[in-house]
Amino acid sequence: MFVLRVRGFRARGTCVRYTYGRNGVAVVVGFETESGESFRCLGPSTAAACARVGEPVDVLHDPRHPKNAEVAPVRYGVAYAWSVLALVVLAPGIGLLVWILGG
Repeated sequence: MFVLRVRGFRARGTCVRYTYGRNGVAVVVGFETESGESFRCLGPSTAAACARVGEPVDVLHDPRHPKNAEVAPVRYGVAYAWSVLALVVLAPGIGLLVWILGG
């Protein structure tokens, strides 16, 4: 894991199928290295799949050992930021609306 975070290359892969286990569902992602070799890697088991079959998925792989690969973590930062912004604007807006309509 540490090697991939330090010197891993990011490649664009494609979700090819799912696999199911005790801990949930995991995606199987096919990707190509810069040299054109094809590999597959297994994503972490989660309650819901991070991609549909055929959708693009980012993969981190070791350029020296491309079999050493992992599905890049999905980042939810923008979604969280929009959620917080909506709460900051929405809560006072509802309070103001209740104050106006309530008299």
